[in-house]
Amino acid sequence: MKTLKNTIFFLGVLVLGSCCKDKPIPITNEPIKDNCPEMYDARSTPYINPYMGTLFTQSPIPPGHIYPDKYCYWYPCMNPTNEFEFCYARRENGVQANDDMDLYKYNFCSGKSTLITKHIAYCTDWSVKDWIIFTGQNRDLWKVKSNGDSLMRLTFTGNSQTDVVWNATGNLFIWNNTKIADENGNTKHTITNLGTILGWADENNIFSMSQGANNVKKVNIRTNQVTDFIPTNGNVYYKYLTNSNEFLGVEDSMYIYTKNIIYNVTNNKTTYMSSSYLPQSFPSNVYCKFGDKILLQQILRDTLTGDPALLNFRSHIAIMNADGTNERQILLPE
Repeated sequence: MKTLKNTIFFLGVLVLGSCCKDKPIPITNEPIKDNCPEMYDARSTPYINPYMGTLFTQSPIPPGHIYPDKYCYWYPCMNPTNEFEFCYARRENGVQANDDMDLYKYNFCSGKSTLITKHIAYCTDWSVKDWIIFTGQNRDLWKVKSNGDSLMRLTFTGNSQTDVVWNATGNLFIWNNTKIADENGNTKHTITNLGTILGWADENNIFSMSQGANNVKKVNIRTNQVTDFIPTNGNVYYKYLTNSNEFLGVEDSMYIYTKNIIYNVTNNKTTYMSSSYLPQSFPSNVYCKFGDKILLQQILRDTLTGDPALLNFRSHIAIMNADGTNERQILLPE
């Protein structure tokens, strides 16, 4: 009898298995929704410049600084393959030296900041090959993967103090406005045209601009042949955005009030990204445009300390629409 019961049970299992094995397993969890674009606003706060139009000392002696915040943030740079991620340098006021900062990356989707490496002095740029290049405390160039791996020294001159720009493929970069090097730091070309390099026009040409020049120049990196590209019309440009064919710069016709601008070469349109601001309180540079967003570093200084020889000093990272609206301070975790 026991053997018969076991046989019936076994046959029952076989029947149930055969009738149910082709049925899909029900999914009880909904797929994760992509809310990253909403995080631009959720992880930032409306930006109010409390120092706009306040007294600025004209003393011939540079004023000292008071730092109300725990940290100052510098050199934001977008990940070229992820519009929801950027890197930045952070300095703890009163603890770290101006040229000995930490390099972090921040992700809008997760809201997390991750330490990449230390001893950053100036400037960053992120390549499509996931190399972040920067000037180290020793004034040489270094590169590192965004996860902190493979830190590598690229130059041994001790004099790299200007912006470094990767090309679109990440196999060449510009440094010190004169050198074109491969991704391992080997010099491939030398630019003899004097001026500030704005960025890559294409794989063979760069844009350059000299102070007070009437035109932006296009320079061939192999032949050093120089041609006029566009008139400056009194503007000062400091970066070229290859993907959108736009120049970032400032309009400073009065030498007192200044406006950040984007000039689009394709449609000959100038967009004002900020209202007039005084030199003591300003968006120091616009570092990246991605879609309809702008990432920038916002520096605030004023004399509300009550002492004209002392300035409050803050350096934040902000985000705004490409038309200059909805400027917001990013709430970076400390």
